[in-house]
Amino acid sequence: RYVYSWQMVHTPEEVLIECPLGYLTAVLIKAFTCATSESSCFHSFANQIEQFFVKEPDIVEVLAHSWWPLAMLLNHMTKATRHKYFLDFTEAELSGNLAAAHPGSVSSLGEIGRFLGTQDQASQSFRDLLSALPQLGRAPPEAPNLVYVTMIYGEKFNRHMRRFCSRARALGIPGERLILFTLDQQAYEMCLSENGGRCIRGSPGILNKFTLPLVCAHLGLDTVWIDLDVFLMVDPTPAIIAHAERGPYDILVSGSFEADCICNGIVYFRATPAVKDWLLGVLVWMYHHPYEHDQKTFSAFLNYTERVAQDPLDLPEIPPWDTLDPINQFVTPDIFEGNGWMGDLDKIIIYHFLNGESDTGSGLDPSGSWRKEYGRFTSDNETCEGNSCNTGGKVSLMDLFYGQTDEELYTTPMPAYENEAIRAALLSSRKAFRSTRLLGLPCGPMVGWEDQDEKLPPEVLQERLQKVRERAASE
Repeated sequence: RYVYSWQMVHTPEEVLIECPLGYLTAVLIKAFTCATSESSCFHSFANQIEQFFVKEPDIVEVLAHSWWPLAMLLNHMTKATRHKYFLDFTEAELSGNLAAAHPGSVSSLGEIGRFLGTQDQASQSFRDLLSALPQLGRAPPEAPNLVYVTMIYGEKFNRHMRRFCSRARALGIPGERLILFTLDQQAYEMCLSENGGRCIRGSPGILNKFTLPLVCAHLGLDTVWIDLDVFLMVDPTPAIIAHAERGPYDILVSGSFEADCICNGIVYFRATPAVKDWLLGVLVWMYHHPYEHDQKTFSAFLNYTERVAQDPLDLPEIPPWDTLDPINQFVTPDIFEGNGWMGDLDKIIIYHFLNGESDTGSGLDPSGSWRKEYGRFTSDNETCEGNSCNTGGKVSLMDLFYGQTDEELYTTPMPAYENEAIRAALLSSRKAFRSTRLLGLPCGPMVGWEDQDEKLPPEVLQERLQKVRERAASE
């Protein structure tokens, strides 16, 4: 066991001299804890580690031969990263500087597509996006440039692609203007047949939640990002567009039922200059901080209820934004504190399962592991389908909603709550009242971490230190 004692806070220089490797071990544990939970405290400990490495000339030998678990902790740190230093789109595509990157290109989307289709410097993802645009279906008159986007990869999600796309098509615009960012070969091949060829090849990574909407914005496209772990109860387009125009708002993001926390599983982006600059700022921060959680960064860059740094960020202009209705429209199950819903079944627009696997790209997957152990609707049976999911009352919501035997649920716009199993799942999370206990409080797992013990007067500090030394000498 390791304890980060009060001496390490008040007299770090003295502790470092007394036991340098023990001190380094404790600081590494603190840095690792911050990286995987409350990231705003990471740099205060990471800087101490870097200084130690710079000052210690034989650090490699120390790591290799020390009895302290330094090498093991550093290995864990590498697994704490949530993305790699790789992007599917080029820097020019992400910055919108296509004219500079591709001399001779012009402003028309069609002409850009014809030009870049023959250019080696355009990324595969960008060429796929341009190829997908002519395959889009009709657009609503009030939002002629709107598209729906999501990403998909892995057998757990790929096997639900057919019904996900079919349900979206049954509702109209969400399916006819859906673009899938397919992040493995199986997903791409399935998408070609299940989504009308509107498929973009890419590689797995959480940064895709920002890169695809950003590139779309540069092409003049408004986007609705929806995580794949949702069920479309009705076409969300009218509600989203009406809400955006009321502000007007350039960003709409889903939120928590009983807390002032956002959830970037459902986001509307209007293709404005402010949104482009803001998205680019979020992307750059995430890229240079690979341990950072995308949702925390999203909230921090809105200057809302979460932080990603101890000091204030130099934020880009924050576009006008608002939260989508988390009470009865864009709702969630109550598998985590602050979630659930209240109201009427027929007013639910999107049901977000909170699958909790946004960290799967790391070697840790803390949110997914927590959900599997404590969530209400969980199952390790990854082949669960249809009625076989209902054994023992344990089932992932993804499998429950997309694994029913009633095919009309996915091929027609029938109300999903008419299905008995889905209705029971929805009602199990409906609440009679909305608690206000969490409203107004910051979000995050370690809120107030920097509120250390109050500064001790010098005489009190010396008295404590003397007692510690005397006790150590007598042992």
